[in-house]
Amino acid sequence: MAMITKHQSFYKEITNLLQKYNLPIYDDINKEDLFRFIKNDKKKTNLTNIKVVLLECIGKAYLKEIPIDDLIKFL
Repeated sequence: MAMITKHQSFYKEITNLLQKYNLPIYDDINKEDLFRFIKNDKKKTNLTNIKVVLLECIGKAYLKEIPIDDLIKFL
């Protein structure tokens, strides 16, 4: 959540939109299960990196390649 909370209005806008359509805001995903899915993801570029979609703002996304270990630490 640290990355999202840097842009508080953006966070609130997404949260409100999710609530409007009765979608979950948080999920209790098991990290080991998630890691297993990430290791098999088609966006994985090699054994150590994965491409992720990040939002600059609503409607403006970009791809960034990051180490899988960094993603796991963030989760």
